Amino acid sequence: MLPCQIDPYLISLKTTVTACSPSGKNWIIKLAETPFYPECGGQPSDLGTIDENEIISLRYSPDGTVEHLLSRPLNPGVSVVAKIDWDRRFDHMQQHSAQHLLTAVCKDNFGLQTTAFHLGRDRSDIELDNPSIPDATLEKIESKTNELIRADLRIACREVDQREYAALKVRSRGLPDGFHGPVRLVEITGVDLNTCGGTHVSRTAELQALKIIALEKIRGGTRVYFIAGGRILKFIGSTLAREKAITSVLSCGTDKHAETVAKLAEESKKISRELKIAQTELARRIGESLKPENGIAFHHTPTADMEYLMRIADSARKAFPESLVLITGGEEKGSGIFLLAGGEEEVKSAGHGVAEILGGRGGGSHGIFQGKALKMENRRDAISFLLSKSGR
Repeated sequence: MLPCQIDPYLISLKTTVTACSPSGKNWIIKLAETPFYPECGGQPSDLGTIDENEIISLRYSPDGTVEHLLSRPLNPGVSVVAKIDWDRRFDHMQQHSAQHLLTAVCKDNFGLQTTAFHLGRDRSDIELDNPSIPDATLEKIESKTNELIRADLRIACREVDQREYAALKVRSRGLPDGFHGPVRLVEITGVDLNTCGGTHVSRTAELQALKIIALEKIRGGTRVYFIAGGRILKFIGSTLAREKAITSVLSCGTDKHAETVAKLAEESKKISRELKIAQTELARRIGESLKPENGIAFHHTPTADMEYLMRIADSARKAFPESLVLITGGEEKGSGIFLLAGGEEEVKSAGHGVAEILGGRGGGSHGIFQGKALKMENRRDAISFLLSKSGR
């Protein structure tokens, strides 16, 4: 076992560099002993320093030793101090032990089998083999898990040979093909006995609490997101900060947030409907009021989306069916959008030319050509092009 698997509370140790080899711009360092845990079994690797040199990443080498990636070389034979990032390690210990406890509760109390586990940076998850888990069941799972946390049960790790392993009632998805040697077990007294190589806390009370925060339907099962320990405190802190900001914006108490937001949403929908009606009427009037120059009707509006341009164009085409209509939107200089409408053959013939003059691209059919532009200051050049193209 690695030192961290024997004593996960080991923060640093003095050791010796045994090998150093280049890896791109970085260097692979091997140590006689390492306090670090490399990524394995759903648990991310530790990070930290070797003689104040930040570790970039860790991994197992083919021979089973741990490789430490640094940005500078270290001479083989020199003595170094390897020190883990304790906050990261303890967080991983809390989340991983919480997962074992949660998995055991789901299986033993509710018949839900865990099929996968992922320890994430902000939240972790287990995948359960049931596609539908009622809210009431989730509440009971969370309550039972926290009851066991408060019970301050012992969590211990040990190694057994495969004969002893076969005789024990171990929660496991089986050993890897070709596996030889002792099997590492993690036991939560009276609750769970599991194969695992990760780092864990020594008592369930060190988990502080567990909170299920979200569900996600996946492949015929359910992904359950949870946080434990220090992550709950961070979650509460960030939630309270958001709550305070929302209270300031809404000018109401927290108990009125949902009601106030619902009212604002309904008012926003009403305003959007009224605005759309007003925009439609304005677009109609703009389209009807255009004055074609030699068969070319043109209008520019600084703030508009393509739907608004289309409404103006439709109105103009009804008012001036024999004219080409060029509607543009955006800044006076710079980027924007454009729409060319009129006779199908004329639009088809001139559309790409207009797009090129406006520094953009577009496409269309049935008498409509629309697109984005980067040179809106070339609008008059586009009109001149249309006039020359149509011979009007």
